[in-house]
Amino acid sequence: MKRIFSISLGIFFGLAGVGHAEKASLADISAHLNSLRSIQATFVQIGADGSSAQGQFFMKRPGRLRFEYQIPSEVLVLVSAGQMAIFDPKGDGEPTSFTTSGTPLSLILQDRIDLQKSALITDHRYDGKRTSLSLQHPQHPERGEITLVLRHNPLELAQWIIETPEGDQTLLALEDLQKGVSLKDSMFNILLNIEKRKLR
Repeated sequence: MKRIFSISLGIFFGLAGVGHAEKASLADISAHLNSLRSIQATFVQIGADGSSAQGQFFMKRPGRLRFEYQIPSEVLVLVSAGQMAIFDPKGDGEPTSFTTSGTPLSLILQDRIDLQKSALITDHRYDGKRTSLSLQHPQHPERGEITLVLRHNPLELAQWIIETPEGDQTLLALEDLQKGVSLKDSMFNILLNIEKRKLR
């Protein structure tokens, strides 16, 4: 569950339309993030111990995420109204819950994103092919760091890396990303999903 919680703090977006021979600017990244209101994709997760998992990802900004892990995990992670809920399929329907306050997630999921004014950026670099942007809350370093890795031509998120305070890293990559999809609010409703699971 710790690994699932760590990766759930991660966040991803497909970014298109900008290509440079230098690192993508914070303004460019912000503009593209702000243009993405809803996303659906498959994801592949590689844990710090080498384990792997797959599933479906949904995002509806502002403030909402959904991770559906495939068999054998079948964990469901929801983010809504400033809370993260992790549902264990073997549990009683009650999720493990956390606040998203003090995490990079609170920045990425807000209605309007302005990375140029953000105090969460710890690194912004370019390796000749990709731009990396690391985010960590200055008042809550114990909640880990997220590094977004974006390929160029066109600008697009290739992966992101979540690092715990202990130095463990988890990588998550997107496939088959779809933008502008229609997503119902009920998909992200934590209380509704609690009730559904109790009725099983």
